[in-house]
Amino acid sequence: MVAHFPNYSTVKPSFDLNSTIQDLKGASFVIADLSLERPSCYYELGLAEALRKRVHLIAQAGTDIHQNAARDNVLFFDDLIQFEAVIDAILLKESKK
Repeated sequence: MVAHFPNYSTVKPSFDLNSTIQDLKGASFVIADLSLERPSCYYELGLAEALRKRVHLIAQAGTDIHQNAARDNVLFFDDLIQFEAVIDAILLKESKK
């Protein structure tokens, strides 16, 4: 598995829809961190769901979870140790597919 993270510039923010869709189409699965309730994350999550990608949702404990198809399946973490355990569990599950 190879991780891909969106390339964002805080100096000159831009968004390329076609590139994002191509990245998602090439993905075996998506991990979406909904912590901090970022609208851009929800937008990209919606694209992944529309493309019928397997999506794993994670968020820091206490995060309000907004509209998405799998809001009842969010894996919450309290700290970086739990974050790592959640990611490890997702990757182990996906490696068995």
